[in-house]
Amino acid sequence: MAVRMRAGLGPKDRVIFLPIRKKP
Repeated sequence: MAVRMRAGLGPKDRVIFLPIRKKP
């Protein structure tokens, strides 16, 4: 799911996804 959403989001949103994926 993260991959699909990341593709739709821009580079700025990608930075927000990094910490979310890091969280357990």
